[in-house]
Amino acid sequence: MLSGHNCDALSRALRFVFTLLGSFAYLSASAQQVLTDNDFDVSVTAPAYVSEHPRVVIDQAHHNLHTIEGHYESFAKLLVNDGYQVEPGTSPFEAPALRGVAVLVVSNALGSTTTPPTGTPAFTSSECDVIQQWVKDGGSLLLIADHKPFGEAAYDLAIRFGVEMGKGYVFDPKSSEGNPTFLVFSGDDAITLPVIALGGVGIISVASNEIPHEMASMTRAALANDWDTARALHRKYLALMQANFIESNPLPVKAALAMMGKVQEVYRLPLLPMRRDTRSKLQRVLTDTGLITKPAASAPDTAEFYVYESWVAGPHKAVVHRSICGQCNSGKGRPAGHDANHARWHGPFATLAEARDLTHNMAGVLIRSECKCV
Repeated sequence: MLSGHNCDALSRALRFVFTLLGSFAYLSASAQQVLTDNDFDVSVTAPAYVSEHPRVVIDQAHHNLHTIEGHYESFAKLLVNDGYQVEPGTSPFEAPALRGVAVLVVSNALGSTTTPPTGTPAFTSSECDVIQQWVKDGGSLLLIADHKPFGEAAYDLAIRFGVEMGKGYVFDPKSSEGNPTFLVFSGDDAITLPVIALGGVGIISVASNEIPHEMASMTRAALANDWDTARALHRKYLALMQANFIESNPLPVKAALAMMGKVQEVYRLPLLPMRRDTRSKLQRVLTDTGLITKPAASAPDTAEFYVYESWVAGPHKAVVHRSICGQCNSGKGRPAGHDANHARWHGPFATLAEARDLTHNMAGVLIRSECKCV
């Protein structure tokens, strides 16, 4: 995001974002199987804008792959529900048309509709001048380009802001057969070994966020034809690879890293915390693979109790948990939305009565409740 002012939530989240998803050999839009997630929940419980509605224009005047009526339909609906005014940009970039626009989204623009598409510049020099001045005057630009030829088509605009987009292909004669620009990577951790067995050269991994050394070792072993080692690692972590998609990525991996103590579990829209049932399943997988330690089970009448105090958002809350609760983990758990600056654990308490007494004596607490584990 290139911005000359602060457009609150959207500008902060996207202040300087150029999404470049590689310079691989061109695949047509139909061959990529680009699909729209029509089931994505675009509801917003607390819109960022209620009284005012910043204008967001999504460019559709430059043979763009993504449009409001197409692949960006859910994105546009989410913005509207968050209080933005969303409009399609149907004409070349001119200063009068951009007056009053807070954010301009330009995604995968092309200079022509030839098949296959070429890297013909998508924007005239005059349009680049207009956008450059508009950003200097306070406009916020989100410029997105995927693989070739989209980067080349957007090059003239991106270079105005010091960003040089790739115009070529990636070559690797050693790891490819026939066409050295065509390299196959597994996009799913769980099928990495069969992809490599069929000639693939690597993986774009999700599980590597949690187990980077193990995933690298598995991939290297497979590439070196050490299939015994590769299979052993695959079998050990297969359940984790699958659990990472038990809900929409990256929710499970963020929750897993929080359970492992690597990150704080804080979400910003459009991300939301995992559901309780799927979170419990993920926790079991992490325990079974040895990535987190399961607290020793205690008899219900001897289990210790903890109180989770939170004031991160909304009313000041206090919730009683058993120590063996998955969310508590003996006072070391990080429930969904946990923020160490706005929440803390109290305890342990030998009895439920002691924990309850604390919640009733805590100053400023408006909501007192007990987890279902109690």
